[in-house]
Amino acid sequence: MRRALMFFCAALLVGGAIGSMAMLDPGYARIEFFGWIVESNLIVACSALILVYFLLRMLLRFISALVGSGASLSRLRMRYKHGQALARARSGILEFAAGNWQHAADALAKAAPHSAEPVTIWLNAAAAARNAGNTESMRTAIAEARSLAGDIPELILMEARWHIEDGNAPHALRILRQLEDTGHARNAAGKQLLLAKAFHALEDWESLKGAIKRLKKSKEVAPQSYRALEIAQARSSLDAIEAQASSTGVAPVKKDIDAAWHHVPKHLRNEPLLVRRKMEIERLQSK
Repeated sequence: MRRALMFFCAALLVGGAIGSMAMLDPGYARIEFFGWIVESNLIVACSALILVYFLLRMLLRFISALVGSGASLSRLRMRYKHGQALARARSGILEFAAGNWQHAADALAKAAPHSAEPVTIWLNAAAAARNAGNTESMRTAIAEARSLAGDIPELILMEARWHIEDGNAPHALRILRQLEDTGHARNAAGKQLLLAKAFHALEDWESLKGAIKRLKKSKEVAPQSYRALEIAQARSSLDAIEAQASSTGVAPVKKDIDAAWHHVPKHLRNEPLLVRRKMEIERLQSK
């Protein structure tokens, strides 16, 4: 406060001195430009320059305000779009909870592009489309999520798992093969298990056997997770004996049955399902 008062007093003294001098001799100013000549005393010229300075400052502030208002309008538009996206996402989630899968998929797909969490919304849209049986919409939603999040192995494996569960094992196997070829998800948990499930769905028993061996070696999932697949693969050798007997009309011999049972892993030879299957094949032998 004291400092401001000192500046004010100094300004008054300087202004008074300059005013007294200007009254005795106001001076002379002559400005010439583009053929125009402006003549005035020094006081008027200085006043005009000061006025122009303040006018330029006001103009710059006005332009800055316009630019700032434009940015504010952009932010308002963005907030409005986010608000709309949030409302659509809520509507889609409610439709999802009610089991209206297609309505949920449509609402979530519309909300995703302007959502603050587009990847999450796209994945929910994919899940809704899948439940609705709309495979094309499901693939589109997953592709949008992957385009935003990148080729995250977990997303790709999720898509493969959905295809296996929906009975589209060939497409799931193509996705998993592409992962192996490109080196993605080399050590991703569950990849080998999904491969094994795809082979099981395709009844490719030899490939399933190799996948189970890799599962055991990697130790990435618990044995309980693929025990049913092991049983199915072991049973396939016994089923092959019955299929051959049915096609040829020749009863199976003990040698073939023993050979098939020898291929059953030791830790599965007490499995009731396999023991019962072996007994069924042996009964065919006795007929």
